[in-house]
Amino acid sequence: MHYNICLLVVAATILTACASERWPVPADGQWASDFPVVEKRYKAAAKNSLGTAQDLAEIENRVRQEPLHVREIRWLSPTEVMVDADWGRGLGYEEYYCVLEKKAGRWRMVERYLGAVS
Repeated sequence: MHYNICLLVVAATILTACASERWPVPADGQWASDFPVVEKRYKAAAKNSLGTAQDLAEIENRVRQEPLHVREIRWLSPTEVMVDADWGRGLGYEEYYCVLEKKAGRWRMVERYLGAVS
């Protein structure tokens, strides 16, 4: 039994460490729509929070540093989220999907995908 728990902990650690490798890296000029996995994961992610109120506040603060406005947070796991965010209004408006992960107790930006521009 102890052996199985150790294996689960090791597997979870490896998956968490590789989280950023699971996301395609956009080149200049590429859109979120160039990566079907991005929108597929966003649509499948949970709308109900899998984190704490502190997690929500930290995620919003981290996204604001980009500087972007958080429209919606969706949860892939308790330590990985996708954020629908935007910048600007009217002319110059941009929409993004941001991927964040929690490592060592802190939320960090893994990737950012441009979704729309007006």
